Amino acid sequence: MTKPIRPLKEDKVKGLIDVSRGVLPATTWIRNGKVLNVYTGEVEEVDIVLFQDRIAYVGKKPPMTDADTIVMDASGYTLVPGYIEPHAHPFQLANIESFSAFSLSLGTTTMVNDNLIYYLNMGAEEFQYLLDYCSRLPIKNYWWARLDPQSTQPEMVAKFTTERLIELLGQESVLQAGELTSWTQLIEGDPAMISGITEARNQGKRIEGHNPGASSETLNVMAALGVTACHESIKGEEVMRRLRLGMYATLRHSSIRPDIPHLVRELRESGFNFEAASRLLMTTDGSMPPFHQHGCVDYLIQLAIENGVPAPVAYRMATLNPAVYYGLDQEIGGIAPGRLADILFLKDLHQPKPVKVIAEGRLVAEEGQLLESLPPVDWEKLRFLPMDKKWRMKKEWLDEIDKESLPILELLNAVIIRHQEGHPDGVNQADLCYAVLIDQDGKWMTTGLLKGFAHRLDAFAATITASQDMLVIGQCKDSMTQAVNELLDRGGGILLKENRENLFQLDLPLGGKMSRLNMEELIEETIQLVHLLRERGHRHIDPFYTMFFLSATHLPDLRLTAQGVFSIKNNKVIYPSKPL
Repeated sequence: MTKPIRPLKEDKVKGLIDVSRGVLPATTWIRNGKVLNVYTGEVEEVDIVLFQDRIAYVGKKPPMTDADTIVMDASGYTLVPGYIEPHAHPFQLANIESFSAFSLSLGTTTMVNDNLIYYLNMGAEEFQYLLDYCSRLPIKNYWWARLDPQSTQPEMVAKFTTERLIELLGQESVLQAGELTSWTQLIEGDPAMISGITEARNQGKRIEGHNPGASSETLNVMAALGVTACHESIKGEEVMRRLRLGMYATLRHSSIRPDIPHLVRELRESGFNFEAASRLLMTTDGSMPPFHQHGCVDYLIQLAIENGVPAPVAYRMATLNPAVYYGLDQEIGGIAPGRLADILFLKDLHQPKPVKVIAEGRLVAEEGQLLESLPPVDWEKLRFLPMDKKWRMKKEWLDEIDKESLPILELLNAVIIRHQEGHPDGVNQADLCYAVLIDQDGKWMTTGLLKGFAHRLDAFAATITASQDMLVIGQCKDSMTQAVNELLDRGGGILLKENRENLFQLDLPLGGKMSRLNMEELIEETIQLVHLLRERGHRHIDPFYTMFFLSATHLPDLRLTAQGVFSIKNNKVIYPSKPL
């Protein structure tokens, strides 16, 4: 069992007792509202009485009050627990500060976060500062510890040592190991990953899987080694496979996998009893900013209800179920005595976007706006500074690539790539672009022909990739060269160039990976880029993830790596990289 989120002292426990008994004045009295009881599914007309940051009493007995008691009239509102995002990636263009503020304003009061980009770019001291910073926020940020980097680059793999993993798992705010994107490496007996899994199990930490399309046989292996949840179900039957093997199944609705409507529909058609769905969770799974124009966890609840999940069950999937899964249900996940007072005011259960947000007993947001800004992160202390690279790209590097036949990487969707046979001459064939991954220190580059990204595209360049290298996609070598060099000059970002003009530019001054804009500004900016790419023939659901995952070696089939164009299926380089 996880320790209390906020440490308890004897005077706090005594205060909770006395306020509950009515012999000590309440700190806050929320009266006249309807309260969703996620434990029973009932909606009750009861009052909620707080002592400081915790709930002391839920019922119909008026509390003792004094001049300092805050009385909140909840007439006309339905009150629900704060939402929990069990699988966040707070570094997809946004950063932990901006994403926390945005999520909190929409009722998400707890997040469990991927540590990948932070882990790869900071040491133990810096990561401890990040944990300490998060502990001061009204939104609760927990973490998971990766066992692999989603890349085969030796310098990245070398950072994932057993010693550092054990140190991370020892942190109270690190709740799980995973997600296990390199699960094939694990089941083949990789010693470091086996050691990490063993340590996580012995510490009682959760283990998050990553098994899209997996058979029951594969899931058996994953459950046997200790996987407790997986968010990669693509069909309703895949949800059932996980549940039958004792796993939790997290229904995903994200910018690359908007799956909740069809997953719910398929489960309903199979006769699944949602009322007994104690092991279903929901996640936005690290969606890129344009997705969040619809909201956060509040949007998932809305979709679930609209597609036939009973409203009390939909709220339970976003509150009590994840709290139970992570062993935090004594602290969060419901409106009940002893719990932290994370309480949302809704117009009704069919409108999950909250009108008011109370986090740990304090009113922190109204009508989607925070009442106070979160404290700023010291990014210099975290060593997330603008990229400072002295090298510059030369057009001659690209002139060389037409002397050989390049492999064709055909986009089947936003992230899945097929090796298409054929050897065209450069990009003269319609729907082809050069795709060039360049070492962030200018030491090598890997090139292929990317089919299905755009019909006409001079240059689209970015410094955010899974391998942390630079990527440029385009059909005009002059523009591609200029775009890369401009991003190097700007210290990192995303750039769309056409006819020597910049149609779009987004600075990513935090290590070339994250913006300092708030989420509202970032959503507006990135939606503009999506529209511009659509006008140039891009037809897939999320161009940001296409860009990010072109160098990630956990997805089929061809990927751009430091070694060259790599076939995941055949486990070999089919076209080598070029030293620069």
